[in-house]
Amino acid sequence: MVSDKLPPCADDVFKNGVSACLVGDVPKHAAETICQSLSAVTGWKIDWHYFGGRTHIKALAPAPQPQPEPIAWMVGTAFWWTKEEAERDAAATGLPIVGLGPMAGAAEVERLNRALALAGHWCASALNAAQRADDAAESLGDIASLLRHQAKDIEAALSANHVPEVKS
Repeated sequence: MVSDKLPPCADDVFKNGVSACLVGDVPKHAAETICQSLSAVTGWKIDWHYFGGRTHIKALAPAPQPQPEPIAWMVGTAFWWTKEEAERDAAATGLPIVGLGPMAGAAEVERLNRALALAGHWCASALNAAQRADDAAESLGDIASLLRHQAKDIEAALSANHVPEVKS
């Protein structure tokens, strides 16, 4: 049995995060899974809380730091601390290398902001899927499948230096 006890929304995200989406009530564990998955994909701190009976998801960008080079590299879902390891993995798997860390200029910040908007749009889709399901286990399975597809889309968009604009 899954515990109903979940940690509260992270204080810094609650106070300083930007609103990513506000949707109807969804199961706590579904909201938690969505936030953790989007945090892993985007590098932003993403958390949720209830607001007026609705699920409010907020995101907080990593603090900017003067770092011209990535601090780590990602190939698929694997993280590498050295570029050489990432290059070997990329050659073996055929997947692109994605630099991680605050290495952004103004154009990079804009691109990541668009990625966050896209993640917010996907988040709303996943939460809507959770609300439509009659069975909690089926709901989490559908959400996990949706998030896997969305994670691939955002990885492809970020590695191609292009993030499509989301029209609300």
